[in-house]
Amino acid sequence: MQIDTSQSQIMDRAARLAKIQADLNESIDNFPSEKIAIKSLSKKIGISERTLKRIIKGTHSPTYQTILKVYRYLKGTYNDRETVMAMPEILGTFVDDEQDNFSLTNPNTYFSTEVDSYIRADSVFRSIYIETATGSVTKESVCYNHGKHGENVLIKMCEVGIIKEVKPNVYTAGLNRGCLDEVTSHEISKYLLEYKFSPEKSGLEGENFYQCFFEGVTKDVYNELLRIDWNAYQKKKKLLQSKESKGDIKYWSISYTDTLSKEVIYEDNKKEVLQ
Repeated sequence: MQIDTSQSQIMDRAARLAKIQADLNESIDNFPSEKIAIKSLSKKIGISERTLKRIIKGTHSPTYQTILKVYRYLKGTYNDRETVMAMPEILGTFVDDEQDNFSLTNPNTYFSTEVDSYIRADSVFRSIYIETATGSVTKESVCYNHGKHGENVLIKMCEVGIIKEVKPNVYTAGLNRGCLDEVTSHEISKYLLEYKFSPEKSGLEGENFYQCFFEGVTKDVYNELLRIDWNAYQKKKKLLQSKESKGDIKYWSISYTDTLSKEVIYEDNKKEVLQ
């Protein structure tokens, strides 16, 4: 998706890409051949060989999620706050502005890939993580819904700082948070749609919202649809960042836009696109 068109923003994007290329090429030099490097680095970073090649060639401007993956590997970090602080400033500023976790540079909060692995592995962990991220949860309700396993998960989450006890047997989000990469977000999305979306409320005005589209479109129209989704995301993020937004309603929202093909639409396109 095209995000900007101004000359200064285009120059910033080019500078970001040049820095990533330089750092990746420095890492590639440590391998006996570029082919071996691409194969090894793509696995360690967690992106496809095709995407990595395009970044190195300068034909792909990576999203903040991809930048985080690259520098987690290059800097050897597992905490995204540390990753952002360790990467070049031009990239750190961009990632901190763009990402979903509101402030990766907040010194009091950790965003850990280890928490993501817990979320993906255990549905009870996933449930408690979401409940405490939107408010509080009681030990009584966790034990009622999930039994002894729920109680054990609650204890474990407290021990590692993912949740905290704010009063006896009442828990809310702690300072150790998940990075919520695309795989983790997908697992959370499946959980929310299966267990937390209420079709019955859809007939009541103001209770919830859903949409479903599938249509054949041109590249320009697809790009514009992505732009609409991106702008909506930015508006939601700004609203949720405000202190005035905090309340008792446990809100959730997920959004995906994609094509039915795995082929890349904007191959070797110099424009800024979200992929």
